[in-house]
Amino acid sequence: VYGRLLSSVTIFIHSAWSVNFNLSLSSYEATHIAGTRHVVDFASESVHKSSITFVSSIASVGNWDSVVQDGSAVPESTTTLFDRSIPLPQGYGESKHVAAEILAIASHRLGIQTAIVRASQLAGPSAQASGAAWNRHEWLPSLVHASRVMKKLPRTLGTMEQVDWVPMDVAAATLVDIATAPASEPTRVYHLANPHRTSWSQIYPVIESFFKQAGVEIEIVAYDDWVQELGGIQLTK
Repeated sequence: VYGRLLSSVTIFIHSAWSVNFNLSLSSYEATHIAGTRHVVDFASESVHKSSITFVSSIASVGNWDSVVQDGSAVPESTTTLFDRSIPLPQGYGESKHVAAEILAIASHRLGIQTAIVRASQLAGPSAQASGAAWNRHEWLPSLVHASRVMKKLPRTLGTMEQVDWVPMDVAAATLVDIATAPASEPTRVYHLANPHRTSWSQIYPVIESFFKQAGVEIEIVAYDDWVQELGGIQLTK
């Protein structure tokens, strides 16, 4: 959560959320969903007419293709905030969807300016400022580390084959632009995603080359074989 006073207008960026795809929707209620309501309470009582920018997730509309089935892109519109069939059927995406709905209702009833920003996968920064890097405990750095230990790298990533990650510093700058932009509507919806998509098949050779330069020979294997072997190893820091 980030608040800042600019020219007597308070900007409130709500980004604190537990990223755990194994939790149920009810698990998010006491802290995160209730916390969103507290953000609304803060904004409604703000002397400086605080606006709210909420960092949501593409998981909140992740079931769109299954529901719509016409190949169309998810619209950046408030109508999608009230369609409860389009979040991924897991607590994380559903909780983000519920929070966005709360904020949209608050905009309508209380006149609070809100922006819902559905972020895709946020990666490490595009520039190594102050040694910044992608959090090693997140899924891709963990995958690379495991591959080094196993000396095997998956050729595909199953359902995550498409790569459209957004560098963290680019995402942060975009978020600030959205939060400080003049509001034309009470509730605005944005998709913070990389328009230049690629695939894992174009990424893994770069990782393979990096390992070879470090003197580590890596075998490229099928995804299922990689997962099966991963279950039998113990990773160290």
